[in-house]
Amino acid sequence: MASPKDSPLTMNEHQMLVIFNQIRPEKREEFILFVSAVLCPAAASLRPVSICQTRMLEPHVINEDGSYTYVVLLDPAFQEIDEPVRTILTRAHGEDGSKELLDTYLACQANSSARYVLTDKDDS
Repeated sequence: MASPKDSPLTMNEHQMLVIFNQIRPEKREEFILFVSAVLCPAAASLRPVSICQTRMLEPHVINEDGSYTYVVLLDPAFQEIDEPVRTILTRAHGEDGSKELLDTYLACQANSSARYVLTDKDDS
């Protein structure tokens, strides 16, 4: 497995990656654990500052379909990647090591997640 230094992800200090995750109601605790115990440490292994700048916003209401929308904020944004969670896990844990972790993440999803890269309006 390549070390994080061998495969850095490009960062943009002026943009934030926002991932909306619609989570199955029975998978809420598993998803919260995944973000705190797997995704955040993986991102931090690639870019140590990200552990202080990654946040998760929890929902206060249930969606009409019974799912819950959690928002993960990665600031600054991991750039040049179409599937940020898959890429972060693969770069941190290798191709084989990330498969089961990614399956856990996907099993929590009620629908596919939406991703947006947003720029601070003062920096545009």
